[in-house]
Amino acid sequence: MQFAPRRKWNLLIQSSTKDGLFLESLDLYSSLLKSGCHGDHLTFTFVVKACAQLASLWSGRKVQSHVILLGFQSDVFVQTSLLDMYSKCSSLSEARQMFDEMPSKSVVSWNSMISAYAKEFQTQESFRHFNEMRSCCFTPTASTCVSLVSGCSGSTSALQQGKSVHCFGTKLGFHSDLRLWNSILGMYVRFNLIDDAISLFDSMKERSGITYTTIFGGYAKLGDCFMVLNLFNQIRLKQIEMVSIANLMLLLQ
Repeated sequence: MQFAPRRKWNLLIQSSTKDGLFLESLDLYSSLLKSGCHGDHLTFTFVVKACAQLASLWSGRKVQSHVILLGFQSDVFVQTSLLDMYSKCSSLSEARQMFDEMPSKSVVSWNSMISAYAKEFQTQESFRHFNEMRSCCFTPTASTCVSLVSGCSGSTSALQQGKSVHCFGTKLGFHSDLRLWNSILGMYVRFNLIDDAISLFDSMKERSGITYTTIFGGYAKLGDCFMVLNLFNQIRLKQIEMVSIANLMLLLQ
């Protein structure tokens, strides 16, 4: 293993990252370096993704130093991975610097930057980038909309922007994207628009544990414990293991 060529190391790191074994990916990268070998654009793409999933900013910065040292800082895939890592690690300034330095941007890089602002609840900035993304002829994805909605909190203007994303997502046909509708559902509950939340819930053809937990929270805000228990019993009758009794009890407190 110690003298394995880089290609074999890359396959091992790629496999562990795809399998969600992110700590193992970093361990493999460390072993690669100890073997006297160094990474390439494929290595860095998967290692940085592992750092992002672990929210390990320190590891991500260390890998970026290797990227610069080996001259891969201009590779668009490596740049996009680093941008996504800084976004997921909530390092807005470093994400912005990486974004500004990218000579060529993609939908993924725009989404990462929008997500970075949304995480900091900088709603105006996230929507400004959204509009700029569209003006650059990039078509937003469902993930773009999820990020925008997740950052909508507090103000009336943020709510209106969130509603516009709901309309936009409907117009683009994102009806089958459960993650987006769950995000919109959560937004309506956050703003105490329980009627809107219930209307959306009733229209959803597909639901998940997050869907039910969110609408339970909406009914709990109304003090309608009967509906919470009624929905919970419906789930049990359908033998859908989505919401734990512990979560239900927290909502009813």
